[in-house]
Amino acid sequence: MKLLFKILIAAAFISLFITSAFSQKTFNRENPILPSEEKITEYGFYIGLGANNQSGIFKTEWCNCEFQNGTGFGLTLGGIYETEFVRRLRWGAAIEYDMRSFTSSYMEREGIEFTSQTTGIKETVPVLFRYKAKAGISYISLIPYLKYVPADFLFFRMGLGGSFVVGAGLTHTKDALDATVKLSTGEIASVSQPNGNLLYSGKFPGVNTFQYSLEPAIGLTFPIGERLNFSPVFQYSVPLSNFTTSGDNVKISGWRILLEFRFVDLPDKNH
Repeated sequence: MKLLFKILIAAAFISLFITSAFSQKTFNRENPILPSEEKITEYGFYIGLGANNQSGIFKTEWCNCEFQNGTGFGLTLGGIYETEFVRRLRWGAAIEYDMRSFTSSYMEREGIEFTSQTTGIKETVPVLFRYKAKAGISYISLIPYLKYVPADFLFFRMGLGGSFVVGAGLTHTKDALDATVKLSTGEIASVSQPNGNLLYSGKFPGVNTFQYSLEPAIGLTFPIGERLNFSPVFQYSVPLSNFTTSGDNVKISGWRILLEFRFVDLPDKNH
């Protein structure tokens, strides 16, 4: 996250330099306050792919398990609307459907009781297990934002996201990684899981239904004709809310590469 903000700050300084060099060519109107007939309005849609990261420690109730540093895949679909209110500045809003997943796992040795076939004596032998938690989450989000356009081809955006969790599922498994173990008698015993490897499958526990986040973004604009703009956008979601009460400071951040298509409502040149 620190690297992201350094990149955004560096890009901001570069864009300000470019803007200062070409400001007379790009913005030649003197009055920064735009009359209504000169405002540019854009609306459109976007699709995005990226990755998610789980921070904090997620804990389960059905076993003494703690999961950290989960990662997963993300898909975003959304619509967008924005309009100028001051030269170079726009306000807007996006509504989106966001699917996020993450998987976290760890390995641990657990003492399992075996019975010797020769002596009939029971003994406890450590067996290596992998515990895995796999989550799938979906949100509907409203993101009002401010957008700074220092040059025709470049923009920065900062939004405040409010999200409603419409679905959250969790699957928790336990897999034996040792197929066999050696007993003190020298016997080789097979490791089995008579009840299977599934510990839990159902709703994600303790979910906070409403989530809040900061949504900084940087993008480029490529005109396609007079009334359509295409923008590749890099957006990072910085969570402000804990996702669940089952654990310590569990948050889900994520980045997206968005492909954005915006239709341009040009100012009325007859005014």
